[in-house]
Amino acid sequence: MIIINPAVDNISLTDNFSNVAPYTTMVRESSDFTAMKFSVRANNVRDLYLNGFTITPHFDSPDATQAIATPGVTTVAAALNANNSTSFVGDVMVYVDGALVQTLSLPAAAASSVTFNSLGIMIPKGGQKEVVVKVRTYTNHFSDGLNTAATHWDVQYVASVFDIDDSNGNAISTINGSAANIVRVNGHALDVAPGIVVQCNNINPIQSTIIPASTTTSVTVANFEFRSQYGVSLISELAIANVTAAGALVTPTATLVGTYNPSALTPNFDGSADGMILEVYNGATMVGQGQLINAIAYITFTTPVNLPINTSTVLTIKAKSANPITNIGTRSLMLRLVDPNVPVTSFVGGTAQTQVSASGSTANVTAACTNQTANAHQVRATKISFADVVNPNQTTINSLVGVLGTSQTVFKTKITADAAGSAKFYSINFKLDGKLAAAALAAGTISNFKLRVNGTLMSATDMLCTATYGAPTTVECHFIG
Repeated sequence: MIIINPAVDNISLTDNFSNVAPYTTMVRESSDFTAMKFSVRANNVRDLYLNGFTITPHFDSPDATQAIATPGVTTVAAALNANNSTSFVGDVMVYVDGALVQTLSLPAAAASSVTFNSLGIMIPKGGQKEVVVKVRTYTNHFSDGLNTAATHWDVQYVASVFDIDDSNGNAISTINGSAANIVRVNGHALDVAPGIVVQCNNINPIQSTIIPASTTTSVTVANFEFRSQYGVSLISELAIANVTAAGALVTPTATLVGTYNPSALTPNFDGSADGMILEVYNGATMVGQGQLINAIAYITFTTPVNLPINTSTVLTIKAKSANPITNIGTRSLMLRLVDPNVPVTSFVGGTAQTQVSASGSTANVTAACTNQTANAHQVRATKISFADVVNPNQTTINSLVGVLGTSQTVFKTKITADAAGSAKFYSINFKLDGKLAAAALAAGTISNFKLRVNGTLMSATDMLCTATYGAPTTVECHFIG
């Protein structure tokens, strides 16, 4: 007969952090950075209870020459750096199944550790439980800079001294044949970043186009991409400037504040498109909108946009007129994203900024943005063009052989509205001149003018043509339908 006692089959490191340089990066001032994950598996005899364990941080401070303890389970107690400064870390938290189980504060003393007790984490027989250890870090956390060298790392967390009982209250003394109180789980070496870095870029540029000044339909004009490095962040406000040229925004001098002078502000703000509405979309959802005032649109989001770590988030910018605009000249719309957390002053003295903050922490957020100026677009009313159907090189019919009492074409042209929108055509004027004697023109030798549109004869209820006879004779046709 073989008697099998309750035991721990395995304790293993389960996080997917990098085992080689560059190491996984944590951020100073993180409220809940995951320091390590490990799982405990019970054999098939009885349920087990994980009551406690000890967490010790190992800092590569101050000389950046400390050895990394090999990640994973070991029975060898590697020496920790005696020069640790535990004011780098505050709370240490234990999570199981996504729920917080217990929080302890790391003492502010060298070579400190925290020991969790009375956790009561049940591990079913033949099953396992994953334990997640998170930490709160402070702004003065040791960092020797982000570096790809194997010797450059900042902290490593170690779990040890496991207190485990079976469901009958018996202490479990062995893990994989080793004494339970000397088994260690070494976490991975971690690098520490001074803060979260948000990258932004003008991605998938929208080809320059004409935006109808008379329309209130949104037109896509820009796509700005955001990426958050080293931590999750949130965009709550977006500032977009209309500029005269691509490049960095130039803050106006004191003598220029309150004065719009494009020639003196290059590249800088362009107020010609003031009044346009800019809409911001995250996918198909509009998250905010604002109006260009003094060349800047300041947009507060209805719900902050989440920026996951190292994941592309694209915000699409659409423009439209606040109200149908008529009788305006050409306006320019060249949008530039204002760098996150960098206030900018417009030519009238107002300031605005794109507001990005850390999610769930007070970590510092800085910007690393390049090429965030979109292509230029024109905002204007539509234009029409004429093309002589008879002869593309001129707008007259060279000769006309008239037959008494018959209808003859005396003028034919093609009228086209451009991409800025449709146009309404109200009247057309033309004149008859040339070799016909002035007396014949004045006598109305050519008369009874009519108009065809796309080959269809316009009736008297839709079109009225009147002639003023003379040399030359002028004809004016009005659409009256």
